[in-house]
Amino acid sequence: MAVEWQTVRIEDIAEKVAMGPFGSNIKVETFVATGVPVISGTHLRNVRLEDGNFNFVTAEHAERMKNSNVFRGDVIFTHAGNIGQVAYIPPDSQYERYVISQRQFYLRCDLSKADPAFVSYFFHRDALHNPADRRQYDSGRGMLKGVT
Repeated sequence: MAVEWQTVRIEDIAEKVAMGPFGSNIKVETFVATGVPVISGTHLRNVRLEDGNFNFVTAEHAERMKNSNVFRGDVIFTHAGNIGQVAYIPPDSQYERYVISQRQFYLRCDLSKADPAFVSYFFHRDALHNPADRRQYDSGRGMLKGVT
């Protein structure tokens, strides 16, 4: 028996979509030796977040950027630079909380409607990584907006 897949819009499965902080909120001067890790594009090369080699900000600084804090299960997208970088934070990630950089945004899925791992796999499909197909998107947000 064939399984019927339901087609949904991202807005139908999203609990929250938010951007990274304003550019001046994360500077080299704000980095500390330990604290809350800052996700960059180098951590978004695979379906799952690649833990390691982080810059950190203090927990207090991360609190001031509360809307840019992400957690296990969130799906992170690059909206500037290397469009097409997407990864989700798996349940066994090294940290419970991260801060996304100013070049990223995230999708927090309504877990009753979508599996973050599936969403990440979906955005890794070949069509979205073919430069000829990606030209139609002027940003990562455009890529997300154009998918149903």
